Amino acid sequence: MSVAFIFFGAGCGSLLILLFGRKSKAIFDPERHLRKNDTGKIIIFILLSLLASFLITIGIQQESAAASSVLQNVTIVATVLFAAIFLREKISKRLGIGVVLIILGSISLAVTNPTLLSFSTGSLFIIAGCIVLGVLYLISKLLADRNPVECNIIRGFSAGVIALIIAFSLGDALPSVPTTLGLMATGFIGSSITPILMMYGQRHLGAAKTGAIFGIYPLIGVFISIPLLGEMPSASLFAALILFIPGMYFVITKNSGKTAAEAKQRDEPKREDAEYLPYISEEKKTGMKNQLTSFGLLLIAMFFVTMVLDIVDQGASDAPDVFSAGLFIPGLTLSICLFLIGIILLILGKRVLTAVTFILMVPQMLSFVILGDIPVMAVLSGSFSIIFALILLTSKSQQKYAFAAVNVLLGAAFISNLFSSIMYSIIVSIASVFLIWLAFVCGTGKLRRSISKHLTEDGDITFSRWGAVIGFLLLAKNMTTTFIYYYVSDSSIYALDSMLFLGIIYTSIIAFVGAALIFIGKRRMTAVFFFGEAIILSLELLSDGMFMYLPVIFSLIFAVLIIVLGRSLILPTLLLISDAFTTLLYMQLDAFPEVQTAMLLLSLTCAAIALYLSFAVVSKKPKLPVF
Repeated sequence: MSVAFIFFGAGCGSLLILLFGRKSKAIFDPERHLRKNDTGKIIIFILLSLLASFLITIGIQQESAAASSVLQNVTIVATVLFAAIFLREKISKRLGIGVVLIILGSISLAVTNPTLLSFSTGSLFIIAGCIVLGVLYLISKLLADRNPVECNIIRGFSAGVIALIIAFSLGDALPSVPTTLGLMATGFIGSSITPILMMYGQRHLGAAKTGAIFGIYPLIGVFISIPLLGEMPSASLFAALILFIPGMYFVITKNSGKTAAEAKQRDEPKREDAEYLPYISEEKKTGMKNQLTSFGLLLIAMFFVTMVLDIVDQGASDAPDVFSAGLFIPGLTLSICLFLIGIILLILGKRVLTAVTFILMVPQMLSFVILGDIPVMAVLSGSFSIIFALILLTSKSQQKYAFAAVNVLLGAAFISNLFSSIMYSIIVSIASVFLIWLAFVCGTGKLRRSISKHLTEDGDITFSRWGAVIGFLLLAKNMTTTFIYYYVSDSSIYALDSMLFLGIIYTSIIAFVGAALIFIGKRRMTAVFFFGEAIILSLELLSDGMFMYLPVIFSLIFAVLIIVLGRSLILPTLLLISDAFTTLLYMQLDAFPEVQTAMLLLSLTCAAIALYLSFAVVSKKPKLPVF
């Protein structure tokens, strides 16, 4: 009965608009009258409107308000995806980023405590209704060239009559006069003016972009509730603004036209990499690089052996302090040696992928050593090894395929921590044996047709590109670790006072990448960005009291400086700003616990941006001005 009178209000309101606006060509254009061939679209338009209303109404009755608000973001996603698939609308990366930020803003506005959020069977009805709405917006786009007012008059009265018949058949009684007027007024605003304006927007912008802009309605609703309902603005409102404002910026604005290649050309001087150790013959260099490659693989194999021994040792005694456990000293020693081998390989040159693999393996090993045998953290380390393997697979090269296979093996060894101790021991033992075999063939030069041929061959790859991959991957991992540290309710994670030590390691390697890039003379702005991030991470780790605001201030000043310099560092700048607000929200958790959702979402957003940058840096045809 409520749905029926909402649609009657929409029909009556649209009829009034048509009667009073007959002199306006925008409202009453004779050339845009509905035609006979639009009959099928109108019928689908009416039926989909009814179906979406019924599904969402049923779902809202069974679901909490917060969950309902979050789930209705499915409408935006469905609209953009359907517009791309069925209407062949081009979805730019700027529009995609904007849509994601708007969705995250809606979630942070609706959910104040993510750990208490749960979904009932009503969520399925809401999701189904939102998908139907996505299809409905596509149909409305097909009717956007017709008169939107006429479309909504027919829809309002037809859907109202159908809903009224269903209501009477279910035994519903007519509502009171005040309730009827209230429902019709709601229908006039929400189901008449809104779809009319949306169809006008679709006529000029397309279904995808209109649907994305329409996603800001939760924020408008909150603003209107302040004067109408006397509600005071909450901390979650300001947290949502942090995501909504850049999201709307990306949705509404267009690309400046500057490409990543142009920015990169300004950033990198046109000269070859410096030749290191010219007094050593190439033959001796090759022998040294092969031996170092073999030694590095052997160190990783030894670390995996210590992992297996640690499992056996845990059966006898479980040390409460990770730093006093037997794995810490050998793990730390092996990690330092592996890092030094990576640096030496960089100095010798032409073995960049080997060096990068070893350097990226160091934080994975130290994460396991410092944080202990915690499955979620071990899986995180393994996941980033596999992500690096995927980056390698984006290039068509047998050498990169070989290193991708090695990194998949390393990632699988860490991820196996999810399984039983027996399965875990078997997988790690297999990885150890394979690495020992690789170390043997790389060091002795035997079995030239094996994978070692690609692991020991010199390539033309430079550190300027892959060093940036290291930096962005480590930033992503650090932000993901922060998210897990504050979200996962595992007492073993909170009991460890080791995040400071691990953060210092991440910061040191990021600073090393920046120093290496400056030394090489390539990607100077990227190097400065890594130095800035290293300073920010250090301030976040070491500052206390009022000085905790230093990383926020430094991040914002650094971001403004990049913008003033005219550099096309859109995503790195967005990363700096998001990181600043993440820190700011974290400092307000005690006073405003409802900003926890926004803080966690911003952490994941920062990690996603850093991961995208790590992939984009090796792409030869980047379409966003990311550098």
